[in-house]
Amino acid sequence: DRDVVFQFVNKNGKTLGDVHHKLVEKVYARNLRQITGRSMNEMDHVVTSRWHPEAYNPGRYANQAARSKEIANIISGKSAGRLGRPQDIRDTIVHKGKEWIEAGNKAAQRGRPMLGNQKVKEGMRQMVKEYDRQVAQYLSGKGLDAAKALPPRLRAGMEVFKLVQKGLPVERAKEMLKALTPKGGVPVTPETIVDDLGTFVEFINKWGLKAGA
Repeated sequence: DRDVVFQFVNKNGKTLGDVHHKLVEKVYARNLRQITGRSMNEMDHVVTSRWHPEAYNPGRYANQAARSKEIANIISGKSAGRLGRPQDIRDTIVHKGKEWIEAGNKAAQRGRPMLGNQKVKEGMRQMVKEYDRQVAQYLSGKGLDAAKALPPRLRAGMEVFKLVQKGLPVERAKEMLKALTPKGGVPVTPETIVDDLGTFVEFINKWGLKAGA
């Protein structure tokens, strides 16, 4: 896959900032098809910017190298628990999970259940990856036990997501998540766990958890 970013640069080569992805993605898509004969979706290309929901927005940096380093720290998990803009990372996590899961649900509704399950599985894989980056590394650094530190529904949901990566059928996973629904409550779905993960990442970066609990 390829993420494409357009930026404003002055005549001295200094980067002034990103061009909003909405301003250029149609032009890029049109030219990509003219050159390759394939769409952005087929090529797995995404035109992004710091405003894009998948962009792990670290905020404005006068120095592009410093901005790139901070994004690398976010993606690697080195900034876990110390994110400068946790609400934006929450939004990125939720977007990445729901984009795949909702696409999978739509594919299943259109009579393509195998494709739908593949997409839902990928959404769950993305969430396990984000959990490992932003939560597991934080808990390890604090000496915290995930069994005690995580909200029960999030802990159970992430275990189901991990089982899917080991071969548990998506249909069975959805049944296991639904079984977490409290009596009279709104059914628990993969999207529910995605929201829980994003909210928990925001929480630990804003307020933290007591070490050694």
